[in-house]
Amino acid sequence: MSNPELKEYDREALDKMSRRVQTLTLAWFLGGNFAFAEAALKQVRVWFLDSATKMNPNMNFAQMIPGRNFGKGYPFGVLDGYSFVQMMDALALLESYPGFLPAEKATLKKWFAEYVQWLTTSEQGIEESKAKNNHGTTYDTQLLAYSLYAGDRKTAEQLIARFAERHILKQIEKDGKQPEELKRTLAFHYSWYNLSHMLDFYTIARNSGLDIRKATEIQGRSFYKALDFLAGYIGKDSRQWPYKQISGWEHAQDELVRDLYRTYLIEPNKVNYRSLYRENKAKAGHGMFKLLYVKTRDL
Repeated sequence: MSNPELKEYDREALDKMSRRVQTLTLAWFLGGNFAFAEAALKQVRVWFLDSATKMNPNMNFAQMIPGRNFGKGYPFGVLDGYSFVQMMDALALLESYPGFLPAEKATLKKWFAEYVQWLTTSEQGIEESKAKNNHGTTYDTQLLAYSLYAGDRKTAEQLIARFAERHILKQIEKDGKQPEELKRTLAFHYSWYNLSHMLDFYTIARNSGLDIRKATEIQGRSFYKALDFLAGYIGKDSRQWPYKQISGWEHAQDELVRDLYRTYLIEPNKVNYRSLYRENKAKAGHGMFKLLYVKTRDL
């Protein structure tokens, strides 16, 4: 259960900012109205560039618990930064907007470079990087996105090279099950959730011209096997799921259907995923897909 005081602080504001930057940037990019780009940039300037209002490049106090840990945040607070990952597409698109000044672009990249430094050296970041469930996946996906945005391709290549050993080998069994996620009371949700972040990782890397083949499988364990395991329950009643899922069965299924198509987009030979999506998309009702570090020529 979340502390209701959460609404008084920055977590929800951070998420709203990210969504605004995404929506306003797409409105400008697709419609050509510069006012939308300026509105998106206003959000960016307030949060990252203006010295009077900008966020410090860390999550030192994220998910703190009043009266505990001397007021400091916990390692799982690193998860709160994932909203930034979903904003990276918008920042990439804004690169072509004339009103986004070169000095501002450089300052923003510097902010994310400093955030990468915090992720890799802070107590919270180091501890979260060791997680053997979706937390560890989320950590590496953030690190990949921010490193690439900041221009650090070497770190991105290192993350890809070690991804299968760190996440596929340790998180996925040969039959596609994810033991750490199946322990949860929302076992289907968290099994999908972890794979969704893996898919984000692959999409970001692939759209940046990096080879993901060695990052998807190792020693008979595979991202695709894990996806196949979950896909076998699409359209079934929650009572047919042999693990706990105390709520959100339909929502998790809808999200999985979308991610089947996202997987097909990075691996076109997986035509069965496209077929499953087409069979179930009306029920899922998704309009817009995650792009995740899209190249502007692809739109």
